[in-house]
Amino acid sequence: MAFTRIKIFVSVFLIIIINTGVISAQGKNKIQYSLTETDTSYTFKGTFKINADPGCLINIFFSYEHLCALAPDAVVTLTEKGDVWNQVGYLYKKYGYFENRSEWFRELDKQHYKVKFTLISSENNKSIMPVMKSSSGYYQVKKKDNFYIVIYYQECTLSESALTNIYLNKAEKEAIIFLERLAEYSCTHCGVSSPIND
Repeated sequence: MAFTRIKIFVSVFLIIIINTGVISAQGKNKIQYSLTETDTSYTFKGTFKINADPGCLINIFFSYEHLCALAPDAVVTLTEKGDVWNQVGYLYKKYGYFENRSEWFRELDKQHYKVKFTLISSENNKSIMPVMKSSSGYYQVKKKDNFYIVIYYQECTLSESALTNIYLNKAEKEAIIFLERLAEYSCTHCGVSSPIND
């Protein structure tokens, strides 16, 4: 009985360690993130601290030109745009065989320094690939003491397929890499040398 309790405790502890972490990029770029996963979905939330103008940061998260720079592995197209919204398409190619095209509606909330995004459509070129059924999230800048916290949040639901689990694992790793890239890019373009380390 005691051994069983120990096994349960260790299992829960390992799940917490695996799904929540603090990672340093090149020894200076500290980000924090949490991952929650089911068989067909994941939720990612990442943050980093920065000393920068919030208006500059929110422009990075909304501007089409910056989106292109932040997605070097994709072909990004601006489909439509308004003063506080745009519609953007992404084309990803993997291993020269798999392709995914997706369209996203993005909305700028200047008052709350927030950019919300919602999946409009997603299409794969191979039926074996999981279909992205729904996805949404946001970027947000929040004031805390004498610095700002940047929040990146996304939730995604996929169809069941032979590759769903593989896709989820890869998507989570890419979300962490994206957050690292976002932190470095924000510093470079908003006049700060590096994010804040504790």
